[in-house]
Amino acid sequence: MPYLKKPNKQPSRTFNREERQKIYQSTKWKELRLAKLMQQPLCELCLAKGIIKPAEDIHHIDSFMNYTGTKKTSQKHLTLITLCLSVKSATQKNITMNIKLSIPVLQALTNNEAFTYFCTLVAISKNPDSTIKDIVRITGVSETTIFNHLKKFEEVANLTIDRTGCSNKYSYTEPTKFFVTIDSSLLDTDVDRNVIGFLIRFKCWSRIASNIVDLSLNRIVHEIGVQHNTVYSALEAGLVERSDKKLYFKFIHPSLCIL
Repeated sequence: MPYLKKPNKQPSRTFNREERQKIYQSTKWKELRLAKLMQQPLCELCLAKGIIKPAEDIHHIDSFMNYTGTKKTSQKHLTLITLCLSVKSATQKNITMNIKLSIPVLQALTNNEAFTYFCTLVAISKNPDSTIKDIVRITGVSETTIFNHLKKFEEVANLTIDRTGCSNKYSYTEPTKFFVTIDSSLLDTDVDRNVIGFLIRFKCWSRIASNIVDLSLNRIVHEIGVQHNTVYSALEAGLVERSDKKLYFKFIHPSLCIL
């Protein structure tokens, strides 16, 4: 996590199924779940709408994967709500998350590769058991294209593919320096994947601790290697804006404004 002051070096966080399952199966988590259900046996999201339904599970609004060490299963550091399974299912589909992406990696990718890379990280961070078919569903790209992209990501990116089981398992080690953070809600914007991939790469050129990119349109085309119409599409969609004197661009969509 970025801080104004230099923090003590933290171990990088990896999204993987084994770590999550270890926490879910721990005595501490089971005790926490039971205590929460006893404290509030009704679905809190339904109650907020004036509907009474029994709760069947608990949900950590702030994922325990955001914490390390003793904080991970501490009630002090988790915000839990009880909810019925129908609400849980609908809620999980709308969860967004911040994804850290390595700047050197993004600068080595094309727009379409950057789009696939971002979608892959979103998929495995939401579900560590994601398969290539899940990534295909998110991206709308053919399985052959995804397969070729994944091979490149395994070589140049922080993506590990475990091929020892019946199906591939993906894990991602977050960068601890030289990274940008983008929210997964970028995928909900009404632009094509080439524009999204461009914006993901474009973020790498922003000023430190700023949402401004000190490049003119012509410099973007030549230095980043994109078409003029790709930049114009991002402008028309209201994802970025151009300064009055056309000397710089500024990110304005919330998914791209995380510092």
